[in-house]
Amino acid sequence: MNNLPSPLRGHLLGFCAPGEADMLRLLQEGSTRTNPLPDFGAMSMASAPPIIFLDVDGVLNRVDDPSEERIDATMLMRVRQLADSAGAVVVISSDWRTQPEAKAHIEQRLAMLNVTVIGATPLARTRALARPAEIFQWLSTHPDEHNGRYVVLDDRDLTRETRGAELAAARRFVRTDPRVGFTDANLTEAVEILRRVE
Repeated sequence: MNNLPSPLRGHLLGFCAPGEADMLRLLQEGSTRTNPLPDFGAMSMASAPPIIFLDVDGVLNRVDDPSEERIDATMLMRVRQLADSAGAVVVISSDWRTQPEAKAHIEQRLAMLNVTVIGATPLARTRALARPAEIFQWLSTHPDEHNGRYVVLDDRDLTRETRGAELAAARRFVRTDPRVGFTDANLTEAVEILRRVE
């Protein structure tokens, strides 16, 4: 974020929830991540980053939260901690990816924390209860952009959706409680998943 023009940094800070702007200002000077888009074409599978497949509703917010702010600053910081723990990058799997303004908003909020977003999962033809299939399709069509390690953060029971059994067998799914969102316990589980080499 430090290498952004000052007006753009100010614009992005305008998206912050109360209190988050102060955290971001503190992080700007101390961040060790420069957030360049990796040159995946030059990477081997071993050197490509792990992937965080990120849902938004029920992960970065609480379904019963009446506030207008749709992204919780604390939960977003946990995503940054997860990314930093393994040098991971984000692929958006949330329905937010289908709405250009919503997708841009979550990308901006993550960029403010030096978390790289490299894309979004494709839409299944049925567009219903097929998120695991969308994730596996992304993995198979982007073999040079990941190292085989990934974690899926979602509040839906993806194990009951199309190709959900494969996701369950992979043991790379962290299900959040939509009433509380992405917790410290979820973060710990996700970190361990990204560290696991199979």
